[in-house]
Amino acid sequence: MPMLNANLENFEGVDHFIGTQIDNKYDVLENVGQGGMSVVYKAMQTAMNRVVALKMLKMGLSSDPIFKQRFVREVSMLGKLNHPNIVTVFDSGTTPDGHLYLAMDFLSGSTLQDVLDKSGALPIERAAPLILQICDALNHAHKRDIIHRDLKPGNIMIETDHRGQEIVKIVDFGLAKMGEGSERLTRAGELWGSSFYMSPEQCNGAESDVRTDIYSFGIVMYQMVTGKVPFRGSGFMETVTKQLNEPPPPLKLTKADLNLPDMLEIVMFKCLEKAPENRFQSVADLKSALQTALPEAKKPDRTLSSTGPQRKIAPPPPPPKPRKVDSVTSRTSKSSNMKGLIVLLFVLLICAIAVFFVLKNHTPSVAPNTVSGQGKS
Repeated sequence: MPMLNANLENFEGVDHFIGTQIDNKYDVLENVGQGGMSVVYKAMQTAMNRVVALKMLKMGLSSDPIFKQRFVREVSMLGKLNHPNIVTVFDSGTTPDGHLYLAMDFLSGSTLQDVLDKSGALPIERAAPLILQICDALNHAHKRDIIHRDLKPGNIMIETDHRGQEIVKIVDFGLAKMGEGSERLTRAGELWGSSFYMSPEQCNGAESDVRTDIYSFGIVMYQMVTGKVPFRGSGFMETVTKQLNEPPPPLKLTKADLNLPDMLEIVMFKCLEKAPENRFQSVADLKSALQTALPEAKKPDRTLSSTGPQRKIAPPPPPPKPRKVDSVTSRTSKSSNMKGLIVLLFVLLICAIAVFFVLKNHTPSVAPNTVSGQGKS
């Protein structure tokens, strides 16, 4: 393949990356997706003979000195992440014409956003395992002082394993951090992070911490079970205003046919507290609360699947009533024991009387002088 030497200020029109080799390591095969800050390519890592994904950052970012400094720092941090629910970033570099890139595992699944666009709200039986996997991924990153800062359905991939089970893979850890504070990276009507999922502190330009991810995760959970985000305005500023000032609508107000436990709504809304100190203070605490709330959602009268026949789970049989015969038997046994004791005492009494009369009839007579002599002495 030819080496890349084109200067691509934008990725529209003819894509000069396809069919080239980058850093003598990656043969670029096809364009598989594009976002506001990057384009993702399917590529072949020649030395390992494996398919990988290359996230190529646009020149507006790659040429920004602040972004480049943070890129190097954040990429070194991403090396700490090794979790089954986080996509692995294993390489980074710069193309000959100056584009920064990341090399990572190639994922063939869909984003959670694609799933929600296609299916709408997810039944709790499907949403619950995904929610807990997201918890595990965030907890792993937070323990290593890595905050996502842009958690949203578009950054959550859903893969299917060989058993047919859905597996979460979170992407783009650290990318939002790379862009914070650079004026060249703030476009008209857009801040780092998506307004539908931004925390109030992000909207105010304040410092982010793990509780920022917890807020965004609360919005993702809300959307998973209702099909809609809780705060949506007609434009960017109206959405931000809602994030800052309005409480989230009750779940049933957003989706009237929901039948979820109250505890689950309480947990979600605690994530969406405006003040960070009123939210869960760690994802570990959040997961513990979710594990308490989520089993309540699996009620016996719920269908097993949102697709296919609506089979209902029969309620368990009532516990057997106490058998009255047991108490009767117990009372009968006690009564029999009492009667036996009375008979035994009666027999002993008869025996005692008989012994008394026998002894009385065989007692020898005593002379009168003997009695009087004992009295004198």
